[in-house]
Amino acid sequence: MAIPKESYVLFASGEFPMIDEHNEEARMHRMRTGYLAALAILFVAAPLYAQKTLGDGIEELAQQIAERSKTAHAHRIAVLPLEDLHHAQSDMGVYIAEELSTSLAIQQVDIVERGRLDHVLSELKLQQSGAFDPETAKRVGKLAGADAVVTGTITEFRTTLTVSCHVIATEDGKLITAARTKITIDSDVETLRNGDHGNQHAQPAKNDATKTVQAKETDARPSSIFQDVRITVDKAERSGDMLTLTISFELIGNQTWNGQFNEPYLLDENGERWPGRFDDGTHYAFLNLLPQTRVRRRAIFLAPQTGSAGTRFTLVSESWKLAIHDIRTN
Repeated sequence: MAIPKESYVLFASGEFPMIDEHNEEARMHRMRTGYLAALAILFVAAPLYAQKTLGDGIEELAQQIAERSKTAHAHRIAVLPLEDLHHAQSDMGVYIAEELSTSLAIQQVDIVERGRLDHVLSELKLQQSGAFDPETAKRVGKLAGADAVVTGTITEFRTTLTVSCHVIATEDGKLITAARTKITIDSDVETLRNGDHGNQHAQPAKNDATKTVQAKETDARPSSIFQDVRITVDKAERSGDMLTLTISFELIGNQTWNGQFNEPYLLDENGERWPGRFDDGTHYAFLNLLPQTRVRRRAIFLAPQTGSAGTRFTLVSESWKLAIHDIRTN
């Protein structure tokens, strides 16, 4: 940009530029205005970007862990319950671990099924104590058959909480990678923080022997919970490149529940996807459940065209954000 001739004398004369006071004042005003505007954008936009809902924060953790673990060839992962800074476990830590497992499975990471992991923790007497240091995580991973173990801590502040995870190699106990997210404390987080999550479902009646037996039967099989519905894989049968699952849907809440279980598919331990449909030919099961009742549906899954030698499967429903791990044929 050309400088007005009257605003300066040539440097060759040995004199310095002469500044027009009116133009310089306007320029400084523009600089101050732009600086303040930039600060306003920084302070307003940064918190909105950095803080996430509970679900979005867990998704962010899963993406970080999935990408970096695959690079390190950690194909099968166990996610341990998260702890607070005092190494204590809570409903929130268990919930985040479950949801993180589901999100990782949706991203085609092979996850150790929760029942198997709980059995290992019980054997090592770690189910309630927490304190998952690298050496303990290494032992858990080896017993669970995992290449790596995810441990984590939850740090609470006034309006946010920070979730930090470490992915530890089972072979040598070394840190593979770390992941972190910041979550806004909203009503969902408050519910978990107050310990209500574990008590939101109705318990079996004390004098109802049938319901008690059903609960024990379900606990021994691969299962997960969506809202007030427990989804359990009762049977898995393979014939060539076709796998048939008998899936039960049990309402464990106190109010009638209606909905659809949409477009399920399987992932085997090699990451191969098996598309599924129900035995009536549809890709969904419509459910109308009464409290403390159970219905069963059969679903058929076909191996990819290239074939698959998979023997261990994860049932996934992306619409329900659900994954049921460690399904094996009978």
